[in-house]
Amino acid sequence: IGCRSIQTAPPSTAQPWTPPETQDVARAVSPALPDRPLTLGELLALARENNPSLQQSWQNARGSEFAARQAQAYYYPQMEGSVSAALSQTDVSMPSGSLQDRPLTPKASLSWLLLDMGGRSATIDQANLNTLASNFLFNKAFLDLRQSVEQAYYGLYSAKAGVLAAQANLENSRTNLDAVNVKFDSGLVTHL
Repeated sequence: IGCRSIQTAPPSTAQPWTPPETQDVARAVSPALPDRPLTLGELLALARENNPSLQQSWQNARGSEFAARQAQAYYYPQMEGSVSAALSQTDVSMPSGSLQDRPLTPKASLSWLLLDMGGRSATIDQANLNTLASNFLFNKAFLDLRQSVEQAYYGLYSAKAGVLAAQANLENSRTNLDAVNVKFDSGLVTHL
């Protein structure tokens, strides 16, 4: 899944990059397919692995699941901390010497929301519903992909059966034409 590198960059910037030949690219990118017709299950697996919209909807579903987990953190306290330091040096002509000031100011805060009138639970419910919607969209994308693969698979066999039926129909028509020509040549059929 994802991008596949065919050839790495040249070892230095002084050398130009030359693309590989098209035969090598086709051999490197295309998966090894068997020499026999694929089954429906194999075609579904191949489509599931290589369909970018299905992969995108899967990543969206996973992202919304992580967002729902992150929304659970609203129930925990929030802590912030910072430290600031400043150095100021002042030379003052004093009989006792110079004056130096080095203040260090640490600061920390801890906040925990005790009463929010349902704001946190609404945010968490919204994240959970977004996860449900993303999962629904992933299932829909999967079922749409499955339906299109199955329609193409059975459509191919239907078309092959249609070709065989048309060939049989053509053979029957030729047989009927030959029989009519024999009757016509022998004078059993009248001319119109």
